[in-house]
Formats: sequence, structure tokens, C-alpha cells
Amino acid sequence: MDVERHHPLRSAFEEAVHQSFAEIGLGDPTTERYVANLLMQFAHTDAIYRLKDASGRRLDSIPAMLEEGDVRLKATSFAREREVHKHLGDFLLFCSGLFPELLKHEMVSARHQGAESYHIAASFDHPPYDQEAPVLERLALDFEGYQLGLSRVRERGLAA
Repeated sequence: MDVERHHPLRSAFEEAVHQSFAEIGLGDPTTERYVANLLMQFAHTDAIYRLKDASGRRLDSIPAMLEEGDVRLKATSFAREREVHKHLGDFLLFCSGLFPELLKHEMVSARHQGAESYHIAASFDHPPYDQEAPVLERLALDFEGYQLGLSRVRERGLAA
């Protein structure tokens, strides 16, 4: 983790996110830092599909992630529900902003589900999640704006 904190790619992501978000009026340092961290984390492809079900199988579809993140179905706790919805929001923001061709047939539902998943994760506004909840709620409220910001990061050539 310390290596990643000082990795030159982090500086490039931070600058590209800052410039792109500022251009569209979404300049908020906390949210910019969150998204730059997301890009750094997802630079490792195994992190993109890090969620696994109870048997250890990788969850690689939106429906499987939704099922895993529902306490009425497969989530074993509310903490697991939050974890899955936060990851699903991150996954959908990342994919729809940087690699929209991956979701081309599901783009409208990806926008809706990404915002909804962030909203669910943000509803966990008590410790130890209270510090992150406001950022997740901002991402929920303007998912399409942040998606546009990430598409501008892509245009800058940092994620393509």
C-alpha cells in the first residue's frame, strides 16, 4: 500500500481527475481524491472483480453482484451489503466512465444502478463508515456528472 501511495501513476490520476472534474464544475477535493484512489486501486485488474461469493467464485456480472449485496438474498450482514454496493458503484462508475463499450447495451441501467448502489452504501453513515458516506452520496447524486468527468480522464489518455 505504501508503494501505491507514492507511485507516479497516482500523481497522474490525481491531476487528470482534478482537471477533468474542475472543467465540468465538480471540483471537490474529497471526491477527487476518492476517484483518483479508485483509479489507482482498479489499475490492478484483480481489484475490479475482487468480490467473491460464499463458495469463493468471482462475481463478474451486475446481477450476481446485486444478489450478493442484498441481505434478503445472499448478503450475510449489513456490512456485506454496504461493501458490495460500494464496490458496485465503483465498478459501474469506472466502467461507464472509462470503458463505456463494456456496458454499451446496459448504459442507462448502469447509470441508475451505479447511483442507487452509491446511495445504499452512503446510507451507512455511522462509524466506521461515516467519513466516507458524504462522498458516496455526492457520487450518487451526480453519478452522470462524475461519469462524464471520468470520460474526460479517458480523453486525456490516462485510462485508455
